[in-house]
Amino acid sequence: MRSVHLDARLNRMSCNKLHATALNMVRKMNKNLKNLIYTSFILSVFFPFYSISIDLTDKNENFVNCTSDSSNNHKCEMQYYGKKSVLRVKYDVCPGFDINIDNDIVEVFCSPPRDYSNYSYYKYINGHLLFFKYDSAFGGNDNLVDELSFQIDSPYLISLKKDFYDDIKNNTIPHIGEVKSKSFLFDENRNKSKMYLIKGDKVLILSSKIDGNNQEWYRIFYSGKKDIDMWIKADAVVLN
Repeated sequence: MRSVHLDARLNRMSCNKLHATALNMVRKMNKNLKNLIYTSFILSVFFPFYSISIDLTDKNENFVNCTSDSSNNHKCEMQYYGKKSVLRVKYDVCPGFDINIDNDIVEVFCSPPRDYSNYSYYKYINGHLLFFKYDSAFGGNDNLVDELSFQIDSPYLISLKKDFYDDIKNNTIPHIGEVKSKSFLFDENRNKSKMYLIKGDKVLILSSKIDGNNQEWYRIFYSGKKDIDMWIKADAVVLN
């Protein structure tokens, strides 16, 4: 009889132990469930914000990719400080063409098929990409590199507020020219001045225009003892 009571007692102890173990397991599950619910809540609040932040970062990433289109002209897909653009440049304007981005500076490579490597530089200022520097490196005869290479970064160029996107759209990317012979300069109304340039003077061509008499003009910048921003007849200049 004692043996039966002892067995019953042991059975009750085992049941109590199993019950306690099961209860502890349930408590742990409830705790884990609460943690899971809390974690899910935190993620639901902050993860969308994190996703949006990543999306905004991607949208503000600067990049450019230039290829040739079906007409063999240049086509560049560019994103710069959130602005997306598809830029097109005709082959006859720039046979050699490329765009590179270095933080606040955009470099435009626009060159003839050989000898010269011409670069125009634009700086990001107050939401605008403004032309501020030009560099033309001669790559032909080594003995003529110093003589024929040309660089200009006058502070006056920034004051022109010559915009990168306008230059691409209007095919007015700056390029270098050389005066053929003594040539007088004109103001914006085509009034002849007393100033002139001589053979061999290098000028930066900012834009061009054709008047009512079908005469083409170049707006040029010349950096000498004095910075000159005037107009010259296009046939007085040979382009490099």
